[in-house]
Amino acid sequence: MDLFKRKTKLKEKLLDSFYPTCKLGEGSGGEVYLHKTIDGKRYAVKMMSCVEWEDDHEFYKDLIWQSMIYEQLNKLETSIKLLGYNIYHGDDDVDYICFVMEYLDEYQDCWDYLCNDGCWSRFRVTPFNKKDNCNITTYYILDRKVKLQYVKSLIKSLKEVHDSDIVHADIKPSNILVSESGDIKFIDFGASIFIEDGRKYMETDWTHGTLGYRAPEEDQNNLLGKCSDIYSFGVTVIEIWCGNIWYSGETFKACRNEVLKALRILEKEEPEIGNVLRKCIDLHGKNRPTIQKLEEFFQKF
Repeated sequence: MDLFKRKTKLKEKLLDSFYPTCKLGEGSGGEVYLHKTIDGKRYAVKMMSCVEWEDDHEFYKDLIWQSMIYEQLNKLETSIKLLGYNIYHGDDDVDYICFVMEYLDEYQDCWDYLCNDGCWSRFRVTPFNKKDNCNITTYYILDRKVKLQYVKSLIKSLKEVHDSDIVHADIKPSNILVSESGDIKFIDFGASIFIEDGRKYMETDWTHGTLGYRAPEEDQNNLLGKCSDIYSFGVTVIEIWCGNIWYSGETFKACRNEVLKALRILEKEEPEIGNVLRKCIDLHGKNRPTIQKLEEFFQKF
C-alpha cells in the first residue's frame, strides 16, 4: 500500500459514506460500483485488492502502471476520466484501493444498448396448424446511420488512444459507453499498455483481452500491439452492425467461426465495409489497416 501511495501521482479523493452496494459491472482486476455523495454527485468506483495476487508488490506495481495510463488518458477527449484514488477497508477485513472515476449519466454500456428492445423487432409467426405453438421471430433493426455514427465515434476514440501510444487491449462492446447523440467513450483500461512509437508488438506475461474479441497473437503468444486493437475493433464493429454474434464459443477458433459467419452476412449487404472489416480481423497483424487508414475509409460515408 505504501509503495502505491509513494509512487502514484494520483491525488487521494475522499468519499463520504462510501459502501459498495450498487454494482455497475466488472473491469480488469476489480468490480465497479456507483457512489452518490451527500451533495448528489455521482462517481464510478473500481475496487481492487491484492487478495488474488501471489505477490503484493506486483499488485501495487500494476496499479501504479494503470495510474500512469490514466494520467495520459485524462488529457484525451474521448476517454473516461480517473479523478483520484481512495482506500476502503471492507467488511471482509481487506483493504481495497479504489479508483474514483467520473460517472456519465447520459451514457450507457454499448452491449446493453445493443441488447435492448429498441435495436430489435419481434413479431409472431402463426403456424399453419393451429395445434402448433406460435413462433416469435426477431430482427436486428439498428438504423444504418446510427451504426455509422457509432463506428466513426469508435474510430475517433481509438485514434486518440493510439496517438498517445497506448494499446487498450480489451476492446469490446461492454468496455464502450455510448450516448444517444452517438458519442463514445472507452472504459476499463486495466489491461492497457504503453507501446513505443514504431514498435509493432510488446510481449506480455499474461493473456490480455476477452475471448472472441482478442487477436490471435494475444490469444496464442501474449503479444500486444496497436494492430491487436484493430482486430478487436473489427469484431466489435461486426457485432454493432449485425447484433449478437456467438453464444457458446469456448475457443478462439469457435468464436472466430461465429464472427466470420456474421461477417459474411454483412458483406452481402455492405460489400465495401465488409471488405475492410475482413482486413481488420486478418490473422496476421501486418495485414490489418491502421486506425488512420480506417478513419480515411469511413470519412466517405
